[in-house]
Amino acid sequence: MTRLLRVVKITRALRLGAALLRWWRGAAADDQPQKLPTNMGKKLAEMNTLQVALLNMITVTMVILLQYEPPYEVPEAFVSSFEPLVGWPSVELQPLVDNLFSFFDADRVTAGRTPVILTVGQHTWDRSVQLGGFTGRSTDRLTVFSANQQVSLVLNAQKHNHEVAYLNILLALFVVFELGVFIAVLNNTALTMLVKPLERIVDLLRTNAKRVLSALEVQQDWDHNEIKMIEAAVVKMVRIVQHVDSSGGQGLHLLQGYLDDVKTDNLTREWLSHIAADTDLPAEGPEAMSDRRTTGEVPTPHEMQHLRTLKAITSVRDREQAQVAASTAHPDAKTDAMAGPAALHSMRIRRLIHEVDGGILDSWDFDVFFFTPEQLVAHVCVMFMRLGLTATDVATFSKVTTLAATLGQEGSIAAFAAALEHVESQPGYANEHSLVNIEVLWNFVEAVSKVYQHVPYHNLFHCMDVTHATYRFLMLTRERMHMTRLEQLSVLLAAVSHDMDHPGLTNAFLINSRHELARTYNDSSVLENRHIASLYSLVVTNPDLDVFRDIDKQMWKDARKLVINCIIHTDMMHHFPMVSKVEVFFELHQAALRAGSSACEAGGMASAFAAPEDRLFLLAVLLHCADISNAVKPISISEKWADRVLEEFFAQGDREKAAGLPVSPMMDRKTTSRSMSQINFIEFIVAPLFAQVVKIFPELKVTVHTLWDNRRTWNERYLQEVAADTSKSAPEKEAERAEFSGA
Repeated sequence: MTRLLRVVKITRALRLGAALLRWWRGAAADDQPQKLPTNMGKKLAEMNTLQVALLNMITVTMVILLQYEPPYEVPEAFVSSFEPLVGWPSVELQPLVDNLFSFFDADRVTAGRTPVILTVGQHTWDRSVQLGGFTGRSTDRLTVFSANQQVSLVLNAQKHNHEVAYLNILLALFVVFELGVFIAVLNNTALTMLVKPLERIVDLLRTNAKRVLSALEVQQDWDHNEIKMIEAAVVKMVRIVQHVDSSGGQGLHLLQGYLDDVKTDNLTREWLSHIAADTDLPAEGPEAMSDRRTTGEVPTPHEMQHLRTLKAITSVRDREQAQVAASTAHPDAKTDAMAGPAALHSMRIRRLIHEVDGGILDSWDFDVFFFTPEQLVAHVCVMFMRLGLTATDVATFSKVTTLAATLGQEGSIAAFAAALEHVESQPGYANEHSLVNIEVLWNFVEAVSKVYQHVPYHNLFHCMDVTHATYRFLMLTRERMHMTRLEQLSVLLAAVSHDMDHPGLTNAFLINSRHELARTYNDSSVLENRHIASLYSLVVTNPDLDVFRDIDKQMWKDARKLVINCIIHTDMMHHFPMVSKVEVFFELHQAALRAGSSACEAGGMASAFAAPEDRLFLLAVLLHCADISNAVKPISISEKWADRVLEEFFAQGDREKAAGLPVSPMMDRKTTSRSMSQINFIEFIVAPLFAQVVKIFPELKVTVHTLWDNRRTWNERYLQEVAADTSKSAPEKEAERAEFSGA
């Protein structure tokens, strides 16, 4: 009977469990009718849930079978039946007692519990001796009392306890077996649904994504933690993939993020869109055009006019040198007159270079507005010398000047020539690896400085400022990159020439106004192509200005490729793609860059800088950083450039109004805030790029610190502008103060 009751209850439990399982699976199917391959986790969780549910059902079933304890009410019933008989004589009770013992001894309802001692009132029937007594365990002795405590029955539960112990042992063995089977099934499920696919993924990654895996942290033990390796590789690939849109463009997600930001005002959105308006145009350099000029084909009329301008510049320079020679020559110094203007020119170069303060060149406090154009030319020449690109260094120039003072009258060309001849005759005087002659370099920089137009911003002073920033970047990063001398020469020459003949107008204006330059260069990086063409027209048509004349043909090609690439990438059209590419470069080479820091300290080079295309790109990044480096200079310098760039922008805005064209963003003098223009320039242009660049070149971290100092300064000034603005209401001012006070 007891076993039958157990089976009935188990059947009911199984039916209930099956119904719940059908309901759960139906609900899951309704929620997600089709399991996609990307739902690996959900599939695995579903399978594990089913297995755990099955495990629970089997366990519950076995517990019910092996530990079911039915209510044992028979002894209580018999004890209660004797309760009215208390006080009867033992003779009358004896037949009832015999029937009781006979009933229990038949083992029908005892369930392993045998009556041993019965007490009714004052009468006791004890069978302990007959049945062998009790064991020493208290759990084997069970006593049942009547309600009035006058009747008691002592049972021997030894047999029952043995049965329970056997069943418990059996249950424990079953659970161990069940768990073993469950673990095996679970492992097989995980192997089928997770491990094998992941192994295939790992094999694919190792085979086809070596650059991604090589970019992971080298100190991680990926062989023993492949899941984390896969996760890290996938995260890195996602970061890389998000930089490229469906059309193959790169960096537009950065711009879109700024445009979608609710905190970006409409004027800023318009300005950002204006900057990236030509991102769909090809970034072609002026290779074909420049090659045409250097192979003897007929220049266009516009090019002929430019060549005539350059020749006029060199003629003016020669006349100026002759005048200086005539005015400085001593009347009685016949040897000075015989020395001619060449010696005078050489002396002038050396004296101006001797006066250059190298300490100021190696700091960010270099302010181009403190110097004359001639002094700036000397400073630029010293930059080339300090990089070891010329035949002589600054110390040699100092020796010549000092020796000349001891050989004759101060200012005597003859004395200077004698001193120069003596110094140059010394062993080890010349740098046998020099790439450019100092006098040719001087002539070149001087000629280039005269090509720059007299516009508020893109003028000679901007050229010199960017050249200095480029020099600083080269000095700080060349050891880490193991830059070649040709790379340094090319980048610095690109800096000197990067805005030659700039008209103070944007590419967009030239294109929209159908300017001759836009027609000449097919609307593609118009100004940048113009700057490159101006550079090569100058050096090809004037041998005494050819700074590339001392390098061989292959080096000339390499230098030209580098110069073109660097100057083309100063076009703001390439800015956001460049930020994106720098971030991708860091993602791909993060581990190599960190390992390269130690290699750099030991005189080695990080593998991240080994690929030629990466070096070409990073050098262009450095020049572009220098081109927009106003914001990373001390505020006393930075604010001067802020005023000048706005002056140039406003001049273009005035021309646009006069021509009936829409006024470009940030170029309307009536609506543009000086401080806000700098805040936007820092936050959306400079900071995103420098934040990535310093990850690759930690030597440049000081620029980021200065950048944020300037950002706070401009923020304070903007709040002052808001307070002084009479066109805004008090609530509007308070809202702006609240927004910018925490910036």
